Amino acid sequence: MGIVNILYGICLAISQTNIKKILSYLTLVQVGFILIGLSTFNKIGFEGALFHLITFNLTWCGLFMLLGSVYLRTKTMEKNILGGLNKVMPVCYNLGLILILCVLAIPFTGNFVSNFMILNGLILNELELNMLFNLSIGIYVLGLIMLAICIVFVFHKTFYGQTMARFKTSENELIYPKRGITKSEIIVLSLIVMSLLFLGIFPNSILEIFNSTSEVIIDFLKV
Repeated sequence: MGIVNILYGICLAISQTNIKKILSYLTLVQVGFILIGLSTFNKIGFEGALFHLITFNLTWCGLFMLLGSVYLRTKTMEKNILGGLNKVMPVCYNLGLILILCVLAIPFTGNFVSNFMILNGLILNELELNMLFNLSIGIYVLGLIMLAICIVFVFHKTFYGQTMARFKTSENELIYPKRGITKSEIIVLSLIVMSLLFLGIFPNSILEIFNSTSEVIIDFLKV
């Protein structure tokens, strides 16, 4: 089921032009990662899936909130129309860049820890379904690569390139949005970013909660 989610989500995402739909379909890929982690039936993979459930929700909440901020100022979510917003919305750009790095699962982010644990769970799996789990590893890595390509492409189309016409005068001078990003939006997005960094540096703060129950659940599922 996890493999199907990853492949289906990628196919749908790359065929869209609306950024909201792209992000929505990429959530299927993330759910696929979680399902694959749960299916490893070992402690590290299972806990990695639970940890990824937290980091994935934090990251995507931040991305959708950021997208909402962009939409309020541009009135569009079409990737072919958006562009050059790093010049007129620098705060959104900086926060978005950190969230994108979290999606890419770079070290010291919570996403890196969860993805690393799920991959370890797949590699260390001792079940007899070797062929299926080898396929799962390949699809998982493919999903990570395609997810990175899609999310970087969306970020590039939104914040780089030629600035949107509505933010330029006839003399090509920049027009900044009348309503900039609000303090409440900055605070919430900053808290999400700090939470992801905290989980990446101190993952045991959450993993210790899972230790007491994960083995019991795994043993029950194996019966």
